[in-house]
Amino acid sequence: MNTHYPNLKQSWGLFGLGIATQVIAALVISGLPGSLGILVGQLIANILIIAIALKFKNSSIDHLFSARRSVNPLLFPILIVFNLAFLCVNDPIVELIPMPDFVAEMFEQMFEKDIYTFLAVAMVAPIGEELLFRRIMLPGLVQNYGERNGILWSAFFFAVFHLNPWQGIGAFFIGLFLAWLFLRTRNIWLCIFLHFFNNALSFSAFIYFDDAMMSITDFTGYGYQLAIVVLLSLIYMYFCIRMLQRHFAKNTYDAEKT
Repeated sequence: MNTHYPNLKQSWGLFGLGIATQVIAALVISGLPGSLGILVGQLIANILIIAIALKFKNSSIDHLFSARRSVNPLLFPILIVFNLAFLCVNDPIVELIPMPDFVAEMFEQMFEKDIYTFLAVAMVAPIGEELLFRRIMLPGLVQNYGERNGILWSAFFFAVFHLNPWQGIGAFFIGLFLAWLFLRTRNIWLCIFLHFFNNALSFSAFIYFDDAMMSITDFTGYGYQLAIVVLLSLIYMYFCIRMLQRHFAKNTYDAEKT
């Protein structure tokens, strides 16, 4: 019997409620202009789903950010390097899936070069998604089905939540890493930082290059240069994970299990 919240069925329920809160938020902010509406909508949707999840879990808001030990600041540059390398590997994979023109136009129209878009993309979304998928959903799945299955299911829900393969593929693989990172440190702020850095970097590239679909292939093409970049990125990712593993082997993060 699955006694820890959420089990798989309850996770599907949370997933559905997460989508529902997005729809409710969209209706509420329908009169607000552009990027301000997106920001307010993100805030409303995240607050609603987190409040609902905490109610079902019978936990207070203090539960979300509880961490018994701080983490070594040297972990942050390792995470930055890992994320940069991951993007160089993920971009060419995602581009193998043809994107219809109307989808590309939709992505372009979603982004505006202002503070509201930055806050929605780089601040509100990372905090809300990490709290839901890593802080609330992941521990229950791990306790009910084991670490490997829990990580896979949490990454799956995180990927499908994006509702498109172009974001979902990267979300699945980085979701595996984020779940592993949280389980090793029990510090949600590390996950939020990595998520923030990823989204802030994408927004910065959009600001600088004026292209919401910027990819590493815009610089390398699809020849040997791209192959070299991908190979080096895989090597960097491997060494980042090895450094993290060595750190975790030497440091026990005495944190709560749920």
